[in-house]
Amino acid sequence: MGKIIPLEKRLWERVDKSAGPDGCWLWTGSSCSLGYGHIGAKPRFTTVLVHRIVYELTYGDVPDSIKILHRCDNPRCCNPAHLFPGTLGENNKDRSSKGRTRNAVGESNPLAKLTDEQVNTIRTRYVRNSRTDGLAQLSLDYGVSGTRISMIVRGKAWRHLPQPFARTD
Repeated sequence: MGKIIPLEKRLWERVDKSAGPDGCWLWTGSSCSLGYGHIGAKPRFTTVLVHRIVYELTYGDVPDSIKILHRCDNPRCCNPAHLFPGTLGENNKDRSSKGRTRNAVGESNPLAKLTDEQVNTIRTRYVRNSRTDGLAQLSLDYGVSGTRISMIVRGKAWRHLPQPFARTD
């Protein structure tokens, strides 16, 4: 069985400090979809955010309710001098002030399971063929819940797209 390497050692082996003490120290390991570095840690064998671990190693424990923010606005940066604690509200305000607030709607939302074209087709099929293309059938055809289909055809979801026309039954 292999020797277990401590978290701190594994972490610092993957940080590029070549930018010097004032520059961004870049995480070279794996990252999440938003670009923040993460690393596996005990006791729950889960991944944790690298910048948070670096902050805690440098300055001490931080309550889970507190976020660790970046002055440099670089998600891969782990330079403790670039990190500071803040509440969720402060994090949101900081993100907004730096112009990173996303109002992604429709298919531009990275979590979207449908495209704009599919939503238009769902609405059209439902309006024209409600007896054969009901919520359950559309749900099966597009791999989303019947509730989601209902919200789409009623215009409660994907509101940025115009409704094709109203059903007359």
